[in-house]
Amino acid sequence: MVFKRTQPTADKLSKLKGNPANYLSVDETHRPIKGTYIIDPSMRVPSTYLPPLGEGETERDRKNLHLHTRDGSVNVDIWLVGHQRHSEIRNGRTTLHVSSRDGSITVKVHAIDAIEPFFLDVFTRDGRVTVLLPRSFHGPVALKSRHGGCKLSDELLQNSTPLGVADNTTRFFVGESPAACDSVSQVEGYELKAETRDGSVRVKYVDEDEAGRPGSKPGLFSRIFSKS
Repeated sequence: MVFKRTQPTADKLSKLKGNPANYLSVDETHRPIKGTYIIDPSMRVPSTYLPPLGEGETERDRKNLHLHTRDGSVNVDIWLVGHQRHSEIRNGRTTLHVSSRDGSITVKVHAIDAIEPFFLDVFTRDGRVTVLLPRSFHGPVALKSRHGGCKLSDELLQNSTPLGVADNTTRFFVGESPAACDSVSQVEGYELKAETRDGSVRVKYVDEDEAGRPGSKPGLFSRIFSKS
């Protein structure tokens, strides 16, 4: 499959030393997951080439990126490929799932150009959770920890509206006041859910952290799809 891209986007991708993928699923047993994953939600991949869905699932349930390990940590940079102009953004959202049954999780989401809204779901049973978001993120955030604190960085907190705490879950709305947004459009807009049963949850902007910039070590599938 060959995908044509505008030169600015191609230049940014070349710095990552890997080619984009879509509907990518990585399921490890006793190994950590780390590295860089480049996701292009506009890439069409026939379902016959993809891993089988779970019982009761349909193609609508398939994630653009699914990362899970049963016993190990997760430390990944996720680069989302977007469009040169905001007018090219479709009415949909990218779905990202990152989880571990036993291990800390760090997820850094980067945007290449104007990206589609995304829903990021992060879960671990035991370990801290750290999430770094692009500046384009605008929507609800739900952070849950049974035995640990939940915190936004000072800069992210300044751009957020607190929505309360209940059932060990702290909720915020990042961006302009939620009352100013159309409730229907937010259903398929940006959203973050991050949960740990034993550990802390921390969220900040990705450019508050110097790690994860272009040229960082590629992940398993970045290496597989990299150019020769």
